Amino acid sequence: MGKITRKLELVLSLFPSLVLANLAMPALAHAETISIQALAHSNLQFIAKEQIAVADGIYLSGEWPTTVSSTIVPLMLGVGNPTGSDPEPSAFTSASVANQLAVIYLDHPEFNQIPSLIKKAIPTLARYQEGELYNFYPARIWKGVRVHQTAAMQLLPIWKGFTNIPEDADTTSVSYTARFYDQAFHGDKEMPIPAAVLKSFSSYRDVKRSPEYYDAGEGLVNTGAFMTWQYDENDPRMPRAYFAEPEAGTRIPFNHNDVDCIVNMNVLRLLALTKSSQLNGRAQACKVLNYFIEQEKYSSCGIYYPNTYNFAYSAALVDEAGETCLESRADKMVGFILRHQTDDGGWFNDDNLWLGDRVHATAFALFALARFANPADAKARQALLKARHFLLEKLSRSPAGDLYWQGEVFFTDTAAARSLVNWRSDSFTTAVALSALFKTEQALKSQTGLQ
Repeated sequence: MGKITRKLELVLSLFPSLVLANLAMPALAHAETISIQALAHSNLQFIAKEQIAVADGIYLSGEWPTTVSSTIVPLMLGVGNPTGSDPEPSAFTSASVANQLAVIYLDHPEFNQIPSLIKKAIPTLARYQEGELYNFYPARIWKGVRVHQTAAMQLLPIWKGFTNIPEDADTTSVSYTARFYDQAFHGDKEMPIPAAVLKSFSSYRDVKRSPEYYDAGEGLVNTGAFMTWQYDENDPRMPRAYFAEPEAGTRIPFNHNDVDCIVNMNVLRLLALTKSSQLNGRAQACKVLNYFIEQEKYSSCGIYYPNTYNFAYSAALVDEAGETCLESRADKMVGFILRHQTDDGGWFNDDNLWLGDRVHATAFALFALARFANPADAKARQALLKARHFLLEKLSRSPAGDLYWQGEVFFTDTAAARSLVNWRSDSFTTAVALSALFKTEQALKSQTGLQ
């Protein structure tokens, strides 16, 4: 426990208010007595109430809220709210919540309120769209120039230009995935991806370039996999000064594109859903991801995703979508997950700063375990049951009386700022935990007599 204690102390020193808030959330008594159907009904009520009903100058009607917060280092540099967190809408958050709800609905169509929640979110994606691609931040006019900027996050003026980022493969892929599900649930099951999007994915790949330092450290050099930013890092129009004014132009953070394993999986998922897996880059992305599985380098390959178990969770989503290139190494992921389960049934976010994000770590691990493990195996079955118990013990109740899980870090800033500036969403965490419990129930019931 010494290693864990030291890491928890580090987290507390970086931003104590957030961590203490997590640790102080009271567990519900007798949570194990709640039926999965009753829990889902309460969780979905919470998510429905969280969805913005009336535009308020920050959010549009239909978006799900996110909070962005900074640790002490960026706060000292003028990035973030020193008294807590700021609301910060993004297409990424709303699409991610919609996609997780879709995962639940595909297995449980009795929750017929889900398609309408997704449909409300789809129009909100438009304010992040540039051509056929999507940007993480909303667009606005700044000094006569169309730029992308944070909506409400507190930033010193010198940082304003830093957020005028290009469109990215991650936001684009999760946004089109949400649109795919919306269309599937409301009629046409075939939604072709615009040719311009496929061309962009295949054009911006890790080919004939110098890698960013963190990619080089992982041995990712000219892999051919998909890169995050849909923009030429050598474009002479891109301002190279970090503190260039927003109107100076679009810029990739720190001037270098990168290869993120979760971004690659989100692209693979979209390609599989839309039957576009013949795209150049698909095979190379699969090769990179299988390399990470073999090396068990789960904690660091998600540059924007600071959770060790997000890899296995994303792999399970890719597998569900119909992409089979990771299936042969599923047992290796299962073995890693089983080895790291703690005595209380949960998982720590091993080898990452946000070690205390136990609900996310456990929900991600449990979802993957339920998808890939054999529930007839006694060790796997016991792990599923213990993890289910852990998640139920972490439930909280909203002031309105609805059950939910408090949001943990699901996205973070890039490069040197990884884990120092991060986003949280109660709706996303709740949807992921609920879907993991549903997958667990499904896995256990697949074996006669198991409950």
